[in-house]
Amino acid sequence: MKTYKIGEMTYTQDELVLSQEEALSELVGPLLTEGDASVKVLVDKLLREGALRKALAVILVPEGQTVATRDLDAVETHLKDHITLTQQGQVVRDFFDCNGQAASALRAFAEDELPKTAPAGPKA
Repeated sequence: MKTYKIGEMTYTQDELVLSQEEALSELVGPLLTEGDASVKVLVDKLLREGALRKALAVILVPEGQTVATRDLDAVETHLKDHITLTQQGQVVRDFFDCNGQAASALRAFAEDELPKTAPAGPKA
């Protein structure tokens, strides 16, 4: 479990539960296109689409609350006004530490959902 002090609130990040995986898949899935192989590209797309704070709100849980009991909108609003760029990067890096198997599964799911193209080669 990872802990963060963001503004006046303390948040935790732990291995995802199913509802978090589903919410992240809904946010990330529509943004994925062929060639989105890096985390940086995905984070940039989430940021441009205004979905990064929602994704961070899905991942982070206020101390003393649970995934089921937290107010996701309140978390998102708080993060919007308090999370720093450095903290955003730490949360994203820690996501892969906390969710090794889940992150790999999400990545594999995304790759399965991406259109496959044949390698470019000489035309006959």
